Amino acid sequence: MKKIELRFDKKFTHIAGNDYGYEIYCDQIRDFFDGKEKLEIWFPDYIEGVSISFVQGLIKDMLKIVTKDKLLGLIELHSSSDFLDKRLYDNLRF
Repeated sequence: MKKIELRFDKKFTHIAGNDYGYEIYCDQIRDFFDGKEKLEIWFPDYIEGVSISFVQGLIKDMLKIVTKDKLLGLIELHSSSDFLDKRLYDNLRF
């Protein structure tokens, strides 16, 4: 399993936007996602909120490679709080 620690500008505590999610995917995840190997994706401790639009942008190209059900088994999303972890997975399943 490959571990990816996402990087954001530290002035942001909340991240949103389909385009921004896609930008982060392209810059920090795309080279590691092959649709076969599991990825562990970590959000930094200072990120307190993530919008559904960000998650949609983050995964849209992944869904061109695998189904959503398969994607749920291939990526693990982690943050500094159980509340945000639940939000991330709820947004992923939407």
